[in-house]
Amino acid sequence: MGVVFQDSHLFPHLSVRQNLRFGRWFAPRGERTIDFDSVVEILAIGKLLSRHPARLSGGERQRVAIGRALLCGPRLLLFDEPLAALDMERKLEILPLIERLRDEFAVPIVYVSHAIEEVARLANFIVALDAGRVRASGGPGVVFAALGRDSPWPRFDRISVLSMKVYGENAAYGLTELKHPAGTVWLAGPAGPLGGQVRIIVKATDVVLATRPPHDLSVRSSLRGQIGSIEKKGPLAAVEIVLEGQGRLYAVTTRHALDELGFDRGARLFALIKTSALDERQVATMPRDP
Repeated sequence: MGVVFQDSHLFPHLSVRQNLRFGRWFAPRGERTIDFDSVVEILAIGKLLSRHPARLSGGERQRVAIGRALLCGPRLLLFDEPLAALDMERKLEILPLIERLRDEFAVPIVYVSHAIEEVARLANFIVALDAGRVRASGGPGVVFAALGRDSPWPRFDRISVLSMKVYGENAAYGLTELKHPAGTVWLAGPAGPLGGQVRIIVKATDVVLATRPPHDLSVRSSLRGQIGSIEKKGPLAAVEIVLEGQGRLYAVTTRHALDELGFDRGARLFALIKTSALDERQVATMPRDP
């Protein structure tokens, strides 16, 4: 098993190349199926091979640590909060690399993290633990829907994870069109090749409810659905929307708005999402099934 910790734990007296070869030393000669040069290329550490850890940034050290763990020829990789010590810019630099490792080397990864965005982006199966007990397990959409129903109220923590297809682009405005059975979502910037499957993260506070598709509004993304449940607390309400085709989407609105619009359980509606509210940096390519 290869392990990557929150701290890279590189040997300070060894160069990057030597740290990587230390990992290779643990792989039996007949089982060295992972190529050294391929790992260096995917992790983009070719220019770092002669350096020592003291001359590396935090993100560079973690990339080397991932490479070392991979080169030991593991049957399983354990990532234990590997990005917790990094800032957002470094995290967004490394997450696509982990996706490539996941897809190209086909080594199962157990990824331990408190960061919802990282888990939603990387995993195809999630086990959510609370005080040592399993609260939910399954695919990202299933697990985050279950946690949304069961969670106490911090409304800013409620998210939905939606699987969508890259359908087209508007090059003139730098937008990507994502298709879901329930409608269309526009994303700022690229989201992978046409026809590819991606996963987006939507915060409940970024969803607006409407009785009809957007008209005379700046919002262009719209998904059709039906209210599955409503949870009220004080002046606010958390609304679970069962989307057409597949998936669930959460929205947080006011009780006043629900009453004025006549929305109750079972009502059909349109969920509107601002393109500017979606973080295109956290859009994930869909992992292959194991």
